Amino acid sequence: MTGGESETEQTFEDITRYLSVQHAEEKHLNVFKSALEGMAEIRYNPRGANGKGTYSYRPAIPARNAEQLKAYLQSRPEFRGVTLAELTDGWELSDCTNTLESMERKHEILVFRHNGKIINVFEDDPTLYTNISDDMKIAWKETVLASNQDDLRIALEKAGLKPTTAPRQLIQNVQRVEKKRKAPRTGGRQTNSHISHLLKDYSHMKK
Repeated sequence: MTGGESETEQTFEDITRYLSVQHAEEKHLNVFKSALEGMAEIRYNPRGANGKGTYSYRPAIPARNAEQLKAYLQSRPEFRGVTLAELTDGWELSDCTNTLESMERKHEILVFRHNGKIINVFEDDPTLYTNISDDMKIAWKETVLASNQDDLRIALEKAGLKPTTAPRQLIQNVQRVEKKRKAPRTGGRQTNSHISHLLKDYSHMKK
């Protein structure tokens, strides 16, 4: 009945025999029975085997095989992983890890490890993976990048490509703005001779 053990439903008599309390007083057994039916970790089925109520353990993650795990991960409203500890709460450890490794090879799940041990499991999609031809893999491995930026820039320029590390060429467009010169006056000095008859001589009034 504990995490990681059999998921089969057990009768109350099976549980009491497993715990060696089948000979306890009836009032104590009734209290124990009521407590079992009220526990969140226990699933009670009143219509169990042979018409008797049965009990089964309710794990933190309702998954004990690959299909159940995929269905659970797909049902989650957001992309969140589950821990191995949560999975093995109701799934035997060795069977769980073997299944996870098989699912990982099929790209059905993403697995995060620490020191080689599985820590977290996330949903994956095998349709996102594309088979790469052997020729492409060989060409990728044989492609050698330049050892420094200068050689890489030269190689790119020879291939007709513009490297991002190329020195910038400053193009200066100098526009000469000529100041407009004022046109010189023509006709010499101008006087107010045309109104000279209107002017009076006031020099005799000086003290």
